[in-house]
Amino acid sequence: MKITIVASALVLAMASTAYAETGQKLAQAECDALWMQAASADGKLSKSAAAEYVTDFDAVNPDGDMTLEQDEFRNACNQGLIKSTATTGAGEGASGKNAPAD
Repeated sequence: MKITIVASALVLAMASTAYAETGQKLAQAECDALWMQAASADGKLSKSAAAEYVTDFDAVNPDGDMTLEQDEFRNACNQGLIKSTATTGAGEGASGKNAPAD
């Protein structure tokens, strides 16, 4: 019985984490802020650079040109295919890329 409860809790936790990364529509302001952070000077986002933000590049790039433009990025936000800042992983800080060595 305990194993069933623990297994069920684990499945729910994994499903919640997966949902946190996808499926949630971002607010327009958050979407625009992510775009400003991600886009290059030419106003495009390459497939490799988009990997940090986009859950399914092919789904959000209907013209197949291997770059995202701002309107495609916004559409992806509206479809829940852009990861919010809270789900992109560790940033700079105690557990991020610039953490001091122990």
